[in-house]
Amino acid sequence: MTGALRSLLALALVVGFYLLAVSLTVGYAVFGAQTMRIMFDPEARWGWPMSPFYALFGVLAALALTKVFVPDRHQSRPGTTPVDLDDAPDLWETVMELADAVDAPIPTDIRVTLEPNAAVGESRSEGGGRCLYVGLPLLAALRADELRAVLCHELGHYSHGHTRFAATVYQGAAALERAQQSFARPEVGNPVVTVYTGFQHLTVAAYAWMYRALSFAVRRRQELEADTAAAAVAGGRATADALSAIGTVAEAWEDFRARYLTPMAEAGRLPDDPIAAFTAMFTDAGYRAVLDRRCRERPQERRRLFDSHPPLRERLQALQRCQSSPDRGDSRPAAVLLGPSRTLPTGVVTALLSEAVPPGHKPSTVPWRDWRARAEEWRTVHAVTDLDAALGLLARSRRTLGGILALVEAGRGKELAQALRDVRWGARQWGELGEEQSTVALRVLVGQSLVAAGRADWQADWTGRPGVPVPADTDAVTALEAAAGAAEVPAQVARLRSALKHCEVPLETPLASAGPAASVPPRPAGSARPAEPAGRGRLGGRPRKLQVGAFLASVATLLLFYGNYQISHLPPPDRTTPPVFTPTLEPRTPTCPSGYRPYQYVCLPLPTPSGQDGISYRTIRVMPNVTLPEIACQYGTNVPFLMALNFLDEPVLRPGQSLIVPEMPVTRAATGASCSAQPRA
Repeated sequence: MTGALRSLLALALVVGFYLLAVSLTVGYAVFGAQTMRIMFDPEARWGWPMSPFYALFGVLAALALTKVFVPDRHQSRPGTTPVDLDDAPDLWETVMELADAVDAPIPTDIRVTLEPNAAVGESRSEGGGRCLYVGLPLLAALRADELRAVLCHELGHYSHGHTRFAATVYQGAAALERAQQSFARPEVGNPVVTVYTGFQHLTVAAYAWMYRALSFAVRRRQELEADTAAAAVAGGRATADALSAIGTVAEAWEDFRARYLTPMAEAGRLPDDPIAAFTAMFTDAGYRAVLDRRCRERPQERRRLFDSHPPLRERLQALQRCQSSPDRGDSRPAAVLLGPSRTLPTGVVTALLSEAVPPGHKPSTVPWRDWRARAEEWRTVHAVTDLDAALGLLARSRRTLGGILALVEAGRGKELAQALRDVRWGARQWGELGEEQSTVALRVLVGQSLVAAGRADWQADWTGRPGVPVPADTDAVTALEAAAGAAEVPAQVARLRSALKHCEVPLETPLASAGPAASVPPRPAGSARPAEPAGRGRLGGRPRKLQVGAFLASVATLLLFYGNYQISHLPPPDRTTPPVFTPTLEPRTPTCPSGYRPYQYVCLPLPTPSGQDGISYRTIRVMPNVTLPEIACQYGTNVPFLMALNFLDEPVLRPGQSLIVPEMPVTRAATGASCSAQPRA
């Protein structure tokens, strides 16, 4: 299948996306109106009052599905911060230079993100704004020539016109995903709703699968075209190095966020220069060795149906086949493109990192080296607090530093080591510890006690191992030397206890108070969920006004159907006047001719021949499933007599209908009645 044909098919899917939305809207309208008709008036036909109800349900369905299917028109991604020309003039100059070389329009906006990637976007409204997104990790970890290749790749999407197609496809995919989630949520635990949402959910899911499969194939081809544009300007080698490095940068950035950035942001502490902090971690020799080993052990990437980018091997092979410009090697850090300071303004950094700060916290910015030490202390304090759980498994043990020293001195070191293994101490902070846990635990506990007393400070280990306490005086040096072998040699416990007393370290402080991590304030409970925006409810985040309006419209619909049902079941008016019916206007007994007798101000025919006046009448209520012949048999009369007596046009009764019958049954011989079955009461 050629690229042009794929593009046409993908665009046809975009059109089909809107047709699907219209079809579901009409389907909801018909389903709702037909359900109400079956419930209240199965005999109703098209016309009044069904036509207004179809229109009403169509409007309600359109309002409900508009929220689901209308593409999101917000142009800026969440978690991004704009970089103005005054904030980074050198970066803007580089982008404008590369845009001219790639023959692409200059972006109208540059925004930095916390993602280890770069991207472009284009708005079809607001004057066709173009936005370039640059990940902060790329500025910190790539070389200058590699970052230029990445920027050329993204600008190449502009020069080839990919962004307009990508924007349409992305909005359609996002709307389909929202539709799937909206249809799936009511199905959970609600079998009644599943009846009418299950089909829509399956329909949208099948269409979304086909939509993504075809549109991602087009996007993969566009990525190869953008790689070719980058190689033509920045050089094939720099482009290949950038593509190969991004995966490594992404893995290192995940470590950096998980170990340092996210925990400290939740505690309200932000580094003044995250670029320098991540660069220090990424260029550390020990960490690079660990990272390279993990990358070599990573399984080879394979092409998958829903990948938006081709596999790295396929992209590198395509670069070898395309024409590229001579490589201009620039091994300087990519941060040089930000200017002499090699960093972003403090306001931009704070605004970007504040996205990770929980609501209600006021973040504070500290120098990144101090921030790194406080992050290590944060992990250590939590590890010391976890020792409290291990000591709880041991009998006759005090949960203090002195209690642990007493256990080791009494020869119970093996019990302590087993308790530490049972609670997997340290795994939450540093992963599985290769060496004896009791040795590490004692060294960490002594180090944190010295840090809390102001006699040492923490130096982070970028490889993810426990940090190294840096002593501030000779007494602290003695204490750390004694702690190194005290777990294995109980005789050194006395020396360690003496050194700690010289450092004025309290031995009976509970482990749960290992801080001062005055250092790190605790995260308040319930801060993970941001506050709900004003004017919105909890039902899927929809506006409260729309919920109230839908509820009122549903109530009005039910009332209208119920009113129509009552009106349609009223008895039809009797427009015939039998010659024997002689009503009177005054409340008096009428004068009736021969063969008739008065009854409630009217004249009724006598059921028997003239002269038998001993019959009176009463009114009964027709019970369900009782016919007029059965009533005639029960009261010893016949159907024509009851029809004449009650002015009925046809022998059809309704449950609850009033019917005049003889008070005392007359003989069947007198009335001509005959029954073949036993009459029912």
